[in-house]
Amino acid sequence: MLFSSTVLPLIKSRTLLWVTFYALLLSLYALLPVWKEYSSYKEFGDLPSDIHAALTLVLGWLLVFRTNTAYARWWEARTLWGALVNTSRNIMVKVVSIPGITEERAREFQRDITAFP
Repeated sequence: MLFSSTVLPLIKSRTLLWVTFYALLLSLYALLPVWKEYSSYKEFGDLPSDIHAALTLVLGWLLVFRTNTAYARWWEARTLWGALVNTSRNIMVKVVSIPGITEERAREFQRDITAFP
């Protein structure tokens, strides 16, 4: 057998399902101009170009808003992660500076700080 894999039968059916779905979707999209050309309802699909321009503008704004929101959320997460790292380092510096602490006890604190930030 050319392909003897345990993963291939699992992937094959799902992949075939998605390929079939997108092929049907693409076929419908390709048939849309043909339907419009030969349909008796030609005026039904005619929209003024102003509507298309307005929809394009709205979709553009939506895309920009979503991109800016995603970037703001990423930046906030990065800032919080940096603060967490700095706080963990500061705690460890303070633990090490405690007089009379053993190295084993300091390592134990380090493991605890790493496990529970």
